[in-house]
Amino acid sequence: MKAKYESKFIKMNPYGFGPYLYIDKDPQVRSLNFVAELGVTDLCMNSCPHARKIPRTLKQLQHYNSDLKTLKFAEGAVNLEVLYAHNGNMIGNANGLRALRNLKFLELRYNKMVDQSPVEYLTAKGCLETCFIGEQTQPSQQEIDEARLW
Repeated sequence: MKAKYESKFIKMNPYGFGPYLYIDKDPQVRSLNFVAELGVTDLCMNSCPHARKIPRTLKQLQHYNSDLKTLKFAEGAVNLEVLYAHNGNMIGNANGLRALRNLKFLELRYNKMVDQSPVEYLTAKGCLETCFIGEQTQPSQQEIDEARLW
């Protein structure tokens, strides 16, 4: 998996923390450990339903059209500072958000999230500087395209 993405997709992100990788519609992506091996700190995933185990090296994650309950936030995402989660399913792992003590920006749009107490917890702890929980509709193609250019 590392070789597949090594030369093709990594670029510097002018708006983020460092090397950026965009993974689009790749159901073969399982473990994201290769992301750490590539030195990526900003990751955008679109339609990667089986992705798991976010590496500790990530500072920023954009996650579109995938099922967030498959992501094990507490195991590796403790260093995330920015999380965009669009059109996913937060039901299975909402409590995993409590582990994100470095999170400064959280945007949850178009998600089915039953339990919002983790967001309230992070806000009360003074972690979150900005939080947005948005609509229950599909993201536009323009939003997805902007994430690619990001």
